[in-house]
Amino acid sequence: MTFYVLDSDYLSLHQRGYEPLGNRLLTISAEQLAITVISAEELVRGRLAQVRRAAKPQERVYAYHWLSRTFDFLVMVKL
Repeated sequence: MTFYVLDSDYLSLHQRGYEPLGNRLLTISAEQLAITVISAEELVRGRLAQVRRAAKPQERVYAYHWLSRTFDFLVMVKL
């Protein structure tokens, strides 16, 4: 069985709804997909940087929304 380990670039594309990647992932069994703890850290670091850069209240709401979505996403994947 082939096993796919997705890096943070692919995970970011997937979170942003990049359709070609989403379509490809639909053809792969969930048991064949995983990410590394390093990729999880990179995603969280990126979201935290987004929170720190947010200057306006609405930007902070948006940044925290995506931080929360990232945590939810990481709960669903295998490390």
